Amino acid sequence: MNVTMKSYHEPIDVAVGDDGLPRTWRWRKSVWRVLRILDRWVLQSRWWTSECAEKRAYLLVEAVPETRAESCSCAVEIYLKGDGDAWILARILH
Repeated sequence: MNVTMKSYHEPIDVAVGDDGLPRTWRWRKSVWRVLRILDRWVLQSRWWTSECAEKRAYLLVEAVPETRAESCSCAVEIYLKGDGDAWILARILH
């Protein structure tokens, strides 16, 4: 099984559910639907200093573009930047 990964780090418009987790997002004129959350973690740069560090709340999700069948799903890494000011699509794993 060959797995390819491509990094993007581009902003996405996310629709979240009542639990605050992404349900869908729009990226490059396509709408993606989250099928399930596979993993989650938080990274914070320069946590050991008193300077303001960037915090990122990552999610690894199984998602599918709405124009494709669920059998064509892939793993997508997205993150919420800072204090919730922007969602970013980090990587897509095919």
